[in-house]
Amino acid sequence: MMDQFECNVVGPVIVTKALKDNLKEGSHMAIVTSMAGSVGAMLGAPGMLAYTTSKAAVNMAASRLMHDLKPNGASVGLYHPGVVATDMLDVVMGKPLKAGDATPFGVVISTEQSASDMLGLMKAYKLEDGLLFRSNNGDPIPW
Repeated sequence: MMDQFECNVVGPVIVTKALKDNLKEGSHMAIVTSMAGSVGAMLGAPGMLAYTTSKAAVNMAASRLMHDLKPNGASVGLYHPGVVATDMLDVVMGKPLKAGDATPFGVVISTEQSASDMLGLMKAYKLEDGLLFRSNNGDPIPW
């Protein structure tokens, strides 16, 4: 469980804090999270306790980091990459999946599509948007 927290929570916090003095007006830190970390959505599969709780924790950390960065005119955004064709998804679903396959969590997309979608959202972000928790398609995700 600690490995998940070190990777999903401690890592983004340390990086953001290390960069804080270099983040100027209009800078935007993007943290990759997961819909599985949404308490409101209550998604996940059996055996995902460490992953889902670490993603919920990074969501809360991002809300605190947003306050830390606000005096610099910088911001933080939380981005769910979508249901992406990865080895992790294959393990969770118990079988290999590819882009276009349906899951209970949504239709699987490629890593390239996910990256393109999230980059577009990050480029469109404005400081007045505040702290956002968005899916790769731009839909808001409940906290």
